Amino acid sequence: MIARDSAVEQTMKELGFGYRARYYTKTVERLVQLDDTYLENLRHASVDVARAELMKLSGVGPKVADCVLLMSLDKVDAVPVDTHIWQVAQKQYVGRLTGSESELVSMLLPSDKQEQIQELAQKLSAFKSPSTKAYELAQALIATLFSPYAGWAQGLLFSDDLVDSLDPAVAKPTTKSKPISKPKLTPAKRKAEKPQTIPKQEHKTAAEPTAKRTGLRPRPTSSVFTKSGL
Repeated sequence: MIARDSAVEQTMKELGFGYRARYYTKTVERLVQLDDTYLENLRHASVDVARAELMKLSGVGPKVADCVLLMSLDKVDAVPVDTHIWQVAQKQYVGRLTGSESELVSMLLPSDKQEQIQELAQKLSAFKSPSTKAYELAQALIATLFSPYAGWAQGLLFSDDLVDSLDPAVAKPTTKSKPISKPKLTPAKRKAEKPQTIPKQEHKTAAEPTAKRTGLRPRPTSSVFTKSGL
């Protein structure tokens, strides 16, 4: 079968899959060995069980597993989390959930989960940089906020934040570049760089040298005199 062909990995590299070619090849080999209903059975398993099974495949981490669960296995409560989604959770929710009471009221949180949500936000606020634990907390926060459709809510949050990042009106201000100052010129350099003017030369007709030697007035060459014979 093609999955066992030793040239498959090299072919995939030539097609532009790069370092992922090895993962894809091994994953296909593993799926061929498994029962035909393996992936279909994951559709009916819990999110945690299905995620654990997918992560046994070569090159599949938590985010890829959650993407497969959400987009291919009907797990609408699976929340793929990466650095971007962690930043969205920090920016959109952590500050507000740990802020004043009025902000909490304005968010219309589910009353039966408000304490749980606030606790997750409080824990997540302690992380100033992304990590495995921070990702898990961000995932739990979004899942609790938007269950049972947290996965699709995550997609909307991601898209909205991406649009904002591309909008010049809300883009981060850039620092203005300082004007380049011209170096001061010494009198010698200023004189050397000053363009030289070429002196004007007087235009002399062919008749002028003869006039200077003989003292005679040069004969006009106008067409009027030529026609009259003068």
